Amino acid sequence: MEVKESLTQRLEASQVFHKLSHKHKLYAHHMCRAAWHGSRIIMNQVSPEAEDIFDLVIELRSSCSGDWAALSQQCGLSTDELNFFLEYAATVLYNLGNYFVSTRLHSSIYVA
Repeated sequence: MEVKESLTQRLEASQVFHKLSHKHKLYAHHMCRAAWHGSRIIMNQVSPEAEDIFDLVIELRSSCSGDWAALSQQCGLSTDELNFFLEYAATVLYNLGNYFVSTRLHSSIYVA
């Protein structure tokens, strides 16, 4: 099953992180944790279901170790259905919620 090219990119920071002093590593760690926990506050302000959708996307990715094609075969999804889901998931992760608003186009994405 061919999966559309990823809408996300991996950010490689390990080489830079390892060059930091211990103090700066701790600072980066705690800033990351604060951002992670703060993102949940933002999601709850977006919509009541945003955090659950976010958790679902993260859990699905963990359950298949990122092998979306294998997961879609297990679930009986077509390539198009998988690609639509991955596009939706990327939008949810990017916006920290299930509503998408751009400066030119105002639309919302909602899953009941």
